[in-house]
Amino acid sequence: MTRASAAAPAPAPADGPTATALAELRAFLSRAVGAGHAVDVAVPDDNHGTRLCVWPVALLPDLGTRGGYGKQTLRLRARHVVTADGGVEQAVALLDRVLVATVDEDRYQLVLEPVPPGLWGAATPRPSVLIDVPVQITAATTQSPRVTGGLRIGGGGLRIITGTLYGPGDVAMPAMTVASPTTGTSTITDTRGGFVLPGQPADRAVLLQLSGRGLHLQVEVGPEATDPVVIHCPIEEV
Repeated sequence: MTRASAAAPAPAPADGPTATALAELRAFLSRAVGAGHAVDVAVPDDNHGTRLCVWPVALLPDLGTRGGYGKQTLRLRARHVVTADGGVEQAVALLDRVLVATVDEDRYQLVLEPVPPGLWGAATPRPSVLIDVPVQITAATTQSPRVTGGLRIGGGGLRIITGTLYGPGDVAMPAMTVASPTTGTSTITDTRGGFVLPGQPADRAVLLQLSGRGLHLQVEVGPEATDPVVIHCPIEEV
């Protein structure tokens, strides 16, 4: 518990969680006592007219201050003392309105503890109450950007190489192996010498290895080649 002197200035407004709690409590107290009474963030003054005074006095841990995994939330209670200026009868009447208002309000918790008599220094003792306001501070999180486009594979993309393998005299070459050492894929030509080799790089030349009839040949298919490619190889059909 801290001690406030009679000459202490009111806290400067801010956008933080404790400043927000103070502003919200002040608005609640204004509704409780009515528009005809001021609610100031100030220490009580014996020479001031009747008004309600509120002052933050402590920041306390709440039950389950931290919990969960990863990004955590800090839960606290901002304790405020609420008192009144003016005569005792007027001060009690204002505090009665506050007590009645807190009965139906879950957010502002009335603390049933005595207010330290020396809180206001040499000021005349006056009726006061303690009210806790919940304060929650959540760790900042970084959100991943939302995917709005289609899936694209980097590295220039992939393509399917289709083609036909011919021997001398434009004779189709079936049962020949067409392999890509770059991707480790291979296929066998059909009865018309055709083949389909998926998953090949689209941005560079692809080396194809042709094997069969006891021979091994190589041919390069550039990225500018159009499908289907026609490959002639000097292998006599037998």
